[in-house]
Amino acid sequence: MNWNTLLLSAITAGILPAEAADRPPPTAPHPWPLVLMSFIGALLAAIPVVAFLALFLGRRLMEAGVVPYLVGGGVVIACGTVLRLRRMPLFVESLALTFLLAGLGLVFYAAGRDLHALGYALCAGVSLVLAGLVQVRWVQPLLAALAVILGYGALFEARFEFRFQLIYLSQLFVLLWLGGLVLQQRVLARPRFARHAVTLEWILGGWIVAVLFALVVFPDERFRAIGYGEPGVWVAHGLGLASALAGAVWAWRRWAGLRGSSGIGLLAVLVGLSGVMPSLGLVALVGLVSFTTGRVVQAGAAAVAALWLIGHFYYTLHLDLVTKAQILLAAGLTLAALAWLVRRQLAAHQATALPDTRLRRVLIGLAALATLAVVNLGIWQKEDIIANGRPVFIKLAPVDPRSLMQGDYMALRYEMPTGLRNTLREVSKLTRPKLIGSLDNKGVLSLTRLAKGEPGGSELVIELSPAKRDWTVVSDAWFFKEGDGLRWSRARYGEFRVMPDGRALLVGLADETLQAIRP
Repeated sequence: MNWNTLLLSAITAGILPAEAADRPPPTAPHPWPLVLMSFIGALLAAIPVVAFLALFLGRRLMEAGVVPYLVGGGVVIACGTVLRLRRMPLFVESLALTFLLAGLGLVFYAAGRDLHALGYALCAGVSLVLAGLVQVRWVQPLLAALAVILGYGALFEARFEFRFQLIYLSQLFVLLWLGGLVLQQRVLARPRFARHAVTLEWILGGWIVAVLFALVVFPDERFRAIGYGEPGVWVAHGLGLASALAGAVWAWRRWAGLRGSSGIGLLAVLVGLSGVMPSLGLVALVGLVSFTTGRVVQAGAAAVAALWLIGHFYYTLHLDLVTKAQILLAAGLTLAALAWLVRRQLAAHQATALPDTRLRRVLIGLAALATLAVVNLGIWQKEDIIANGRPVFIKLAPVDPRSLMQGDYMALRYEMPTGLRNTLREVSKLTRPKLIGSLDNKGVLSLTRLAKGEPGGSELVIELSPAKRDWTVVSDAWFFKEGDGLRWSRARYGEFRVMPDGRALLVGLADETLQAIRP
């Protein structure tokens, strides 16, 4: 929509008076890449400015007294006054933001020092007031986001048992965001309040994006108890479920495309997943409201947050792996059935014939054959190593035996000289190094050096595999059935099958007597 059309629409709707038709087009805003670079530069520049001010005041004045309030407050007032001006160069805006953040840093430090959690809460209010006072649009959402961050900081500073308080505070922030939308639509939707409505829109955008970020950074397992024994867990899940249900009802009423069977099914899946992921319920509410009200940036941020939380569901501790897999499988199958139903409905309503899909089917068939070929080739190679490889044992080095974040899982680390391990860290990941080890009469292989030449009579060469920032023999992990951790804790050796060329396969674990541990 060009300027003239927009102006005419505003006059017709009564938002602007008739004489506004003679107004010239506004100057173009700063390009967003330059604004982003200026924001990053302001953040980086604020750090040395804060350090300089702290050194200038000295340790004695920083640890006690009102000097940080006076200096920081003066800087904030001066920079806030500059940012209230309009049509400033981007450099001036960035410079003012740099010193504004530095001044706020001094004030926030002093308030946290003297008032602790209450100080952070008051600073959140100050940041929010500043967001409403400044006239630079791209600074307003940044200050609103800072207010949200300080709100969470107040919660952590209070040293609560925040497994449940975190979701409660997030729920409060989302409700405040919804209240702001209602205020904008019901009270500020008048010509004389148009400027305030725009300001509130920018503030609410930064506010809710910061809340979504917090829900991603502090996912469900950070505040939820393991199990369902405590009442707070039920309340947290109830809030998540109620939020998703409210968002679904809102979207169903506002978006006609969701009123069919497929749309209702999609909303049902989202609500169902929110029942086991409280944070997802809040994200769903934000995303559905944002999308149906045309707030594309907030809706996109909510979509990214939802995908992250669903992907992070694997790491939640209140459910076992099998239950989590069943939940995600049921959701996936339901979505697949809905997609098939939508496709069938579209095909039935098309007036023209569908295009020829023969080539597509051939390509799908070839891709399936190629996948089967690759999988079966890998299976054949491993079966060949198991059948023809030489059985050897390598002693395990002490390491954290289980990772609660990945279910029942044993991290493996193998004994080797410290000098050899340090040497391996310098080997390029583009190569596949091999080690030479000496084999005793029990079949235990002691890794000794990098392979440079042929092994001796009682020596064996074995190929290494990359593992994170290190190298390991075949694999650095051993997964087992949940609940069998005590049995596998007896493992002292890894059992391998090794081919003459160094290719190896981990086939099991053994105890200190080299007896295989059976599942």
